[in-house]
Amino acid sequence: MTQNRKFLAIAIVWSAFAALLTLLPYLAGNSLAPAGTRFMWFIGNNLDQNSYMAWIKQGAEGRILFEDKFTTEPQSGLFFFPFFLILGLISRLTGAAPLFVYHGARVLLAFVLLLSAWNFSGRFIKDQNQRLFFLIILSVSSGFGWLFQDKVSLNPETNPFTLTAADMWITETITFTTMLTKPLFTVSVISMLGIFSGMLNAFESGKTKYAVFAGAAGLFLALTHPYDMVTVYGVLALLCIFMYFGPGGKKTLPRTLLLFSLFFFLTIPAMLYEYLFFTLDPVFKEWGKANLTVSPNPYSYVIGFGLAGLAAIYYSVKKGFKPEPEERLLFAWALAFIMLTYFPFKFQRRLVLGVHIPLCLLAVKALYSHALPALKKAIPALKKQIILAAFVILAVPTNIIFIIDDLKDTAAFPENYNIREADYQALRWIDNNIPEGHTFISSFLMGVYLPSETGSKVYAGHYDQTIDWERKRKEIRVFYSGRVPVKERLEFLRANGIEYVLLGTWEKLLGKPEFPDEYFEKVFDNGDTAVFRVKDGHERPFLQDGSFQRRSNSAG
Repeated sequence: MTQNRKFLAIAIVWSAFAALLTLLPYLAGNSLAPAGTRFMWFIGNNLDQNSYMAWIKQGAEGRILFEDKFTTEPQSGLFFFPFFLILGLISRLTGAAPLFVYHGARVLLAFVLLLSAWNFSGRFIKDQNQRLFFLIILSVSSGFGWLFQDKVSLNPETNPFTLTAADMWITETITFTTMLTKPLFTVSVISMLGIFSGMLNAFESGKTKYAVFAGAAGLFLALTHPYDMVTVYGVLALLCIFMYFGPGGKKTLPRTLLLFSLFFFLTIPAMLYEYLFFTLDPVFKEWGKANLTVSPNPYSYVIGFGLAGLAAIYYSVKKGFKPEPEERLLFAWALAFIMLTYFPFKFQRRLVLGVHIPLCLLAVKALYSHALPALKKAIPALKKQIILAAFVILAVPTNIIFIIDDLKDTAAFPENYNIREADYQALRWIDNNIPEGHTFISSFLMGVYLPSETGSKVYAGHYDQTIDWERKRKEIRVFYSGRVPVKERLEFLRANGIEYVLLGTWEKLLGKPEFPDEYFEKVFDNGDTAVFRVKDGHERPFLQDGSFQRRSNSAG
């Protein structure tokens, strides 16, 4: 085995180990499930993860174009989401449960991301030991959140200038938490690495085929996570500027701009589709308005990137902010993040995704070219392995605390991560007996799971994807309170196109409404949880005078 193959084998084994490691918190969460409940295999933000599952479910049901299942307003149903479509088709063709496909993809993509990053690192670092150290710190490093968790806010949504620990709050900040929680983000970073590799090949060789490859990856990324294309455009634009001022840059400028333009025109149609869809579709337009993700206090990112971030800054300063030709992309990526993350976008903090990679690469360069020689000179007896091990050990703790906090949340609020067995049986019955697309009303807690488990549409179930969700949550409480006459409730259901009512564990805690046979047909009942179908009728449409909404607000 050659030296390069030896290190590649080590990288493969390490990547597989790190990817499988992300399963352990879910296994721990399953062990915390209270008796009589079923763990739903989510930790952290179970609402977003259920929204991903709802997209997969639509693909598994045979849909090519998707709709928002967490709201009942009219919509086009023409949303194209290729990543989750692929996962849905895998579920459909193999017969595997969507949840199995979801976590299988999450672990596999974590493995692919780390190997892609290993391959990517070869452009910037030639020494195999340094590349291996880069892979390790990329996999496990985090920021200083573990030192600041009692001193900063962990939820600064109401005041974006509040100091926070980004590595404990924004999962996109750190590669490990990205792999742990959201395969959508993982596949997006893989796509970004493919784009940058393709465009570097294009710029170096002058060949258009590499720009076309990058454009194909860009099309996929634009239709999967379009925010990242803003980062991509910014990085490539800065890279062109760096190249222009480098040796021979003026001579190669026309070809460079031509290749960049080719990439831009290959990918911009997908970006225009996303913009027009979120502008013209009434539901997705409102979803876009509600989806505000501004950046926190700038020092929050300093805390969030920790040692890797500080080492990258140190290296940049030592270089006088003048990168070597092979380092231009790394500097461009870091600089694009600094510039764009506070640009007047609604999605500022989403642009942090992926920047952990160039920071870790620059950190490795800082360690091996500056820090290690300086420390060895100051303390001759100090071994290099001890310094590197200390760096890793000091960079890991926030990831451990992140998992511990998530598991504490799982234990403290089991209703967010577990479903009562009787309610789960109802979900399985709905999935097997009621075709996807029918509309339900339920408690908000069950509304989170109905679209992902059954393919049904719900009146309310996700803080962003449910239009006017605060009002609807109040209306749900009023509906189940038992204080509203049955005909008013019936008119409310018909006016909102709601065909089925779930009455389970959490709905019964809101009240004891009656569902008389005259207006409702009980189609499922296991003694604890029931499902009612709203019978057809021709009563006067409700809500024209807003009376139910006023009743909701007064009760809320």
